[in-house]
Amino acid sequence: MMHVATPGRLPLTLNRKFHLSNYVSSHAQVLLRSGRSGYHDGEYLKYDSMVDVLFKNVSALAVVDSYYPLVISEAEPSDFERFSALLNVELGNRKLYVLRGSDSMGYIVAGALYWADDPEGSASEESVLLGYQRARAVEVFEARS
Repeated sequence: MMHVATPGRLPLTLNRKFHLSNYVSSHAQVLLRSGRSGYHDGEYLKYDSMVDVLFKNVSALAVVDSYYPLVISEAEPSDFERFSALLNVELGNRKLYVLRGSDSMGYIVAGALYWADDPEGSASEESVLLGYQRARAVEVFEARS
């Protein structure tokens, strides 16, 4: 089943712990996942769903392994100047996204950003954003300027 993406606005704030789950260079995709439970600074975290964030058409990234909470925004021009000088990358038709957590920061140059909150999802299953063949319907959001 192909999902139709609902427009979503940035900045996106998700008060959950996310970890870098998957980087597929051949598909130029980066997946951040927030499972149903986890730990942060000794505190046990419990959630009622899986939340996945997928960046597509990725050309460069500088990220850490986890973010809590996760705030994603589009970079300011000054951010891009520093980032592009560091990694020697051009934007082209992509955007520079800034990822922030309470004690971490990262950047991803990507052509598209999607996220989904899956109440029936499980960490042992493929992300609904990667597995469009799923039978259940989950609302998928796409970042729009």
